[in-house]
Amino acid sequence: MIITIGLIVLLDGFNNLIMQVLAISFWFFPSLLVNLCYMLSFMFIFSDYCNISLYDSYLRRFRRYRFLSSLAKIHNSLSRSQSHFFRGNFLDALKLLEEIDLTALEKRPTYKLAYELLWTLSMIMSDQVFDFQAVINRVKSVEADQATIEKVVNELEAVRDIMLLKKENSFFEEAIPNSNLKKVYYDFYKSQNRLLSGNKVSGKETFQELAQGNSDLFMVRYAKDYLKGNNESVK
Repeated sequence: MIITIGLIVLLDGFNNLIMQVLAISFWFFPSLLVNLCYMLSFMFIFSDYCNISLYDSYLRRFRRYRFLSSLAKIHNSLSRSQSHFFRGNFLDALKLLEEIDLTALEKRPTYKLAYELLWTLSMIMSDQVFDFQAVINRVKSVEADQATIEKVVNELEAVRDIMLLKKENSFFEEAIPNSNLKKVYYDFYKSQNRLLSGNKVSGKETFQELAQGNSDLFMVRYAKDYLKGNNESVK
């Protein structure tokens, strides 16, 4: 069953010849199929289609599969936590992050930065008290390229400014999303920033666009609640 799901997700749109060749390869090397499908699942199911329910089901199945590499297991924990974050279950997201062995992230800067970003976002959105500067220091100590580190720092500072300090920050006005899910995420904070700047018309327009999305995402539910509270119908 899990092999079938992986093939459907990974090979949708491929011609029959390619499918046959890959199927034969995966029959002899099942770990290749499992890990390749797993690592690509975020892009196909969640990031592009924002189908969080299907993604959760996919993660649960792969979590139990014995062919998962150590890297895929870390990815699974981060992905499950991220799923909780986008559902608005911030405390559950934090609980799942506690399962990750932080020492395993030291040599994996991409995962280390993802962890710090997700942990901090969940702390902010759940109104937890923490040392923000300590997080920034940890991010800056990660051995990654400077541009990536600066982007993570700027993103965290923007969310901190907008959600905690209630002051304007233009990061999300200028940032370019690279997926549909990232656009929902950016638009949520962008709309909040526009309301803080006094630009209520533009803020409402962004909420109107957000409200058309999947209600499993807390950003979409927030947008609908905001419009309803301001006697605005979802167009």
